[in-house]
Amino acid sequence: MGMDAVEIVIGFEETFDVSIPDSAVEHWFTPHDCIEGLVKLLGAETAFAPCPTQRCYHRIRSALGDMGLLKQNRLSLSETPQQFLGSLLSRDFWERLSVFSALPEIQSCRQRKQGTWRDVVEDATIRDFASLRRRSEPWTRHWIRYGVLGSVSDFFGRIVSDHDRFIEDLGMD
Repeated sequence: MGMDAVEIVIGFEETFDVSIPDSAVEHWFTPHDCIEGLVKLLGAETAFAPCPTQRCYHRIRSALGDMGLLKQNRLSLSETPQQFLGSLLSRDFWERLSVFSALPEIQSCRQRKQGTWRDVVEDATIRDFASLRRRSEPWTRHWIRYGVLGSVSDFFGRIVSDHDRFIEDLGMD
C-alpha cells in the first residue's frame, strides 16, 4: 500500500471513527469498493437514516427562502442557478448562501459554470458531508457513500465518482 492509500485510509478511519484492518483494503480499487467494504465493516446494510441529498436540498431551499429569493417555496432541481437567479448570481450570492444554509463548502459551487441545482446539491452533499450528518444517526450506505466521496475528493482536490479507479483515473501512487 502506497503513501496515498495510507493517507486515504487514515482519512476514512477519522471520518467513520473505525479501525480498518489492512486486509480489508487490499481490494479497494475505487471509491465504490471502499463504500462496500465500509458498509460491511460498520454493519450499515440495514440501518435507516434520512437521505443526505434530501437534507442538503432542504437546507439550500430553506436558505434561499430566508434570503428572499424563493418564489412559492419551489426549487426545481433541473433548473440551473443562472436560470433561477439571473443577474443576482455572483460571488456574494454563494457566500450568503453558505452562511444561510450552514454549508460552508457550497461556495466552491460558484466555480461550476454549467450544471443544475441537482448538481449543486450533489456537490454540496459531498463537500459538506460533516455539517449535514448528525453524530447520533446510524451509518447507512448513503451516508457512507458521501463520507467516502468527501474524503477522497478532499484528498485529490476535486469531486470524484464512485467508479473512478484510484491508480488509473486519479493518479494515486
